[in-house]
Amino acid sequence: MTKYKVIHPFRDLQDKGKTFPKGREYAVGDPFPATQRKVSEERITELKGKRNKIGERLIEESVDEAPTGNADYPWHLGGGHYELSDGSKVRGKDEAEKAEQKLGD
Repeated sequence: MTKYKVIHPFRDLQDKGKTFPKGREYAVGDPFPATQRKVSEERITELKGKRNKIGERLIEESVDEAPTGNADYPWHLGGGHYELSDGSKVRGKDEAEKAEQKLGD
């Protein structure tokens, strides 16, 4: 499965739910999608190109790096908040990455 990373911040209006009623927010550097949900090739093409509501490339293919902690975490929840693999929430990306790394050790 190809992995993608966010290169322009956006709100995914197709990923709404109880936790994200207005859509999941993505910041630059976040993995896409944030969860294991299936995303259509059509949607990937839309986000990789400029034919979307923002008119900018939003994601690109991610080069695999050495894994640290659980690769799916921390999840960006929006507003600077992140969820860790143990279900706890942390404010700030750096703090979340450090906390997730400790969970993986």
